Amino acid sequence: PDLRPGRRIYDGACAAGHMVNGVGNPAVNAPPIAGSDWVLADGPNRLIRIVLDGLTGPIEVSGKQYGGGVMTPFKGTFTDEEIAQVLTYIRRNPDWKHDASEVTAEQVAKIREQTKDRAINWTPAELLTIPAKD
Repeated sequence: PDLRPGRRIYDGACAAGHMVNGVGNPAVNAPPIAGSDWVLADGPNRLIRIVLDGLTGPIEVSGKQYGGGVMTPFKGTFTDEEIAQVLTYIRRNPDWKHDASEVTAEQVAKIREQTKDRAINWTPAELLTIPAKD
């Protein structure tokens, strides 16, 4: 896939917290996404929910604890296609040695519909009850 559209979105909306190189930013309690077990999970079901509705609370990423940061929900900011592009970028970023599956706009649309009434950020504990892929 062409990763450039997703990289543009990442650089504009995500890099401030997770840094351009994906290592995270302790100053804002943003965990790394490069090498993250959340990013590289079998499927994108949890990641899609995080981008749509945000995330709050401490989180364990690849065996390390990160503080109680809050990630902004982006469901009102980005289309299904744009969310798919940015998630494909982080899941397949060759600079981070990532080679996980692509994310499609259809996958995002399905979860957006399933979670359309959600008004609060997800917690890591809630997300871990949801299968990573269908």
